[in-house]
Amino acid sequence: MPLHVYSADAAVAIRKDNSLSSWGGRSEINRVEPIAKPGFDAPFKLEPGDSIFTMGSCFARNIENHLITRGYRVPMRELFKTPLFSAMAPDTINNYGVPSLANELSWALDPETPFPYDDHILEVMTGRYADLHLSPTLRPQPKETVHELRKLLIEATQTVRNCRIVIMTLGLAEVWFDKQTGTYINEAVRPAFIRSYPGRFELHVLSFDEVLSYMRRVLDLLRLYGQPETRVILTVSPVPLNATHRPMDVIVANTYSKSVLRCVIDAVMTEYSFVTYYPSYESVMLSDRRLTWLDDFRHVSEALIGVNVSRMLSAFSRAADDLSTAKAEIEAGGAVAAAAWAEKVVTMSEEDAEAFFRDFGQWAQQSSDFALKYATYAKERGDQARAMEIVRGAPQMTEPLAALGGECALAVQQPNVAIEILNKVIKLGLRSHPLWRHYVSAHLQLHGIEQGIAIAQDYINSTSGHEATTFYHLAICSRRLRRRLLHPTFGRRTNLVERT
Repeated sequence: MPLHVYSADAAVAIRKDNSLSSWGGRSEINRVEPIAKPGFDAPFKLEPGDSIFTMGSCFARNIENHLITRGYRVPMRELFKTPLFSAMAPDTINNYGVPSLANELSWALDPETPFPYDDHILEVMTGRYADLHLSPTLRPQPKETVHELRKLLIEATQTVRNCRIVIMTLGLAEVWFDKQTGTYINEAVRPAFIRSYPGRFELHVLSFDEVLSYMRRVLDLLRLYGQPETRVILTVSPVPLNATHRPMDVIVANTYSKSVLRCVIDAVMTEYSFVTYYPSYESVMLSDRRLTWLDDFRHVSEALIGVNVSRMLSAFSRAADDLSTAKAEIEAGGAVAAAAWAEKVVTMSEEDAEAFFRDFGQWAQQSSDFALKYATYAKERGDQARAMEIVRGAPQMTEPLAALGGECALAVQQPNVAIEILNKVIKLGLRSHPLWRHYVSAHLQLHGIEQGIAIAQDYINSTSGHEATTFYHLAICSRRLRRRLLHPTFGRRTNLVERT
C-alpha cells in the first residue's frame, strides 16, 4: 500500500508550488554545496522553559549540548549529576537500535514490563557484574552498584512523562539478540558473555517491518504515558556503523541500516500526527566530505554538527537568533560556522547584518561559502561594487561565486574584471548558461561584436543539445549579437533564436 496518493493534477500543482522540488545547479546559489541544507517543516515550536527529552545515538547528545546552551532543561543530563554517573561520558546512555529505544521506554513506563534484573545483569567475573543494555566499555562492578545504575537510568527515562518535546535519533538496524530473554541488546555483546553463555546471543539484521513494529511501540508508549501535547522530532544519525559483522563491505551494510531507518520514519509520520523529521542525515551525507568527516571517516566534524543543530533549533525555537552567540560558535566551528551565521544574519535586521559582516567579514578571504553569502547580501542591497570585491578576494573561485561576481562587475561597467573572474571557471564543455552569458556580455562590452561572436560559438559548442536555452541567453546579451546570430551561416539555429 503506498504511503501517499495524489491525483495527477494535485501532483503537478504540488511540484509547481514547491520551491524545493528540484536540485538547482552548481553555477547558482544552491542548498547542496558545500554544506547541504535540506528544507524541512517545523510544525510546532519549543517554548521558553520547555523540558526536552532526548534519546538515541550520538546526535542526541550533540543536541543536548546546544539545548542546554540555549537555556532549555534536558532531564537526561540531570542523570550525570548523580554520584554513580558523574564520572561517565554522556554517550554511556546512547541507544543505537530502535528495539533499544522501545526497551528503555517499556521498562520505564509500562508497569507490565519491569526491568528483569536477574536476566539482564550478568556476572562478568567473580563478584563483578555488567548490565547487558549499557555500554560494554563500562567496567564491571559489584551487583548492587550495577542495580543502582539501572535504577537511576529508569528514573531518568521516566522524566519523559513531563516533557512536551521528545527528540530521538535512530542509529542502526544491525543489532544483537538475546535468545534466552527474547530481547534485543543495545550494543555488541561483551566477548566475556559470548564465552560464558555459548549459543545465547546472535546477530540480527532487522527488516523494515521489524523496525517499523518497534518504532510503533516507541510512539505508542509516548502517546499513552507522555504529555497530551507530546511532539516528537525524529532524526537518523549520520554516524555510520563502526564495523559490520555481516560478510560485506561496511559501506554497503551501513547504507542498508540507514535506508531502512529513514524509510520507517516516513512510514510512521503518516500514522502519528505528532511526529516530524529533521534531515540531519541528508545534510551530512550530501555535504563536502572534507568539511564533514573527521579522519576516521566515522565521526562528524563539530562544525557540521553545529550547523545542523543550530538550523534545527532556530527553526523550532520561538526565540530569535542572537548575535551574542555568533562569536563563540564561530570560534568553535571555524569557517563552516561562519558561513552558517552569514546565512542566518540576512534574515535579521539590517543593523544586525551590517554589524555581523563588519565584525566577521574577513572570513570571506578564508571561506568561499562565506564569501558567497556576504557578496549576495551586498548585491541585494545594491552594492554591486562591494560584492564584486568580495568575490575577487575569495580563496577559491566556485561557479556560483563567478556568476555573481561577473554579474556585479558588468553592472558597475567593469567588463575586464568580469572576464578576470569568469576566466577562473569558464572552460569548453561547461554547461552553465549564466556563466557563459556574462562571459559573452563582458567580451561584447570590452572587445566588440566579433569577439562576442567568437565566445558565443564556444558557448554554443559547450551546451550542445540545449540550443533553445542557449540561444535565449545569447539573444538577451545584445540586439546586435541577436542579429548576427540570425545570419544563415548559423544554419538550423536560426529558427531557435526566432522562437525566443
